[in-house]
Amino acid sequence: MPRFLDSAQGQWRVFAVFWLVIAVVAAMVAGEVARREARAEALRQAATATALHAAVLRSELERHRSLPMVLAQDPDLQALLARPDAGSVDRLNRKFEGLARETRAAVIYVLDARGLALAASNWNQPISFVGSDYRFRPYFYEAMRDGQASFFALGTVSGRPGLYLSRRIAGADGRPLGVIVAKVEFDALETEWRASGEPTYVTDGDGVVLITTVSDWRFHTTGALRPDRRRRLAVDQTAGRADLSALPFEALAPGLIRLSRNVPPDLYARASAPIPDLGWRLHLLSPAGAAISRSIMVARVVALLSVALLAGLTGILLRRRQ
Repeated sequence: MPRFLDSAQGQWRVFAVFWLVIAVVAAMVAGEVARREARAEALRQAATATALHAAVLRSELERHRSLPMVLAQDPDLQALLARPDAGSVDRLNRKFEGLARETRAAVIYVLDARGLALAASNWNQPISFVGSDYRFRPYFYEAMRDGQASFFALGTVSGRPGLYLSRRIAGADGRPLGVIVAKVEFDALETEWRASGEPTYVTDGDGVVLITTVSDWRFHTTGALRPDRRRRLAVDQTAGRADLSALPFEALAPGLIRLSRNVPPDLYARASAPIPDLGWRLHLLSPAGAAISRSIMVARVVALLSVALLAGLTGILLRRRQ
């Protein structure tokens, strides 16, 4: 009888160890499978949201890009640059003011061939551009040289970030007379994106953050900035006193990052889409940490319950056999 008991107890010990190992392995495998599936789903959701955000940005840019092109053909504008007088300046000031209100442009203004602002939509405001010298700005000298230009920077007068779209104005003889400029600010767009709860930011070709739902990220970079680019930012007064440091991201698995300065750190799925006309790229971070953790936990619980059920059935059969 004792020998029989020893044999039975040994079988039950082997049984317990066997199913314990099975439970651990099943939980680990189920958790890893769930982790991969949850990551893939988070990346798919991020890619979909990114495509929508990029389409909205492209539409906004396209609407404003046509404004300097049309105004460059305006006869009143050409007449002002050919022969400036007080009446022409007043007429253009009021025309620009109405256009800025209708198109939601932050400001519209015209520069003569020396880069001096002759008329502006904010002519009657304390921060009026009229009389300011902008010849050092790339949107002026590049438009005079190439015919058109685009340039993102902080305003030297307003201190507000925005995209400057400019177009050269030529006289009847083809001689450059000046440049028409429309500044676009993206506050409304950033507010709309911010409401989605998904941090979104747009970078230029050098990885400098221009438009962002997280104001502290503006003019930070996605990587090390070349010395010549850093010097140009200082000369052009693009970023004001921004330190141009790297974004507080920690790369994990492909497509996943952690915001390293958050406590506790947040896990996000990152997707991006190009904005080809300007050489920009839109990036979106979709919160993924909670969803991935929940998927792993559910998968492990299901796996453990399944193993427990199988172990119970097997235990009943073993008991009957004994």
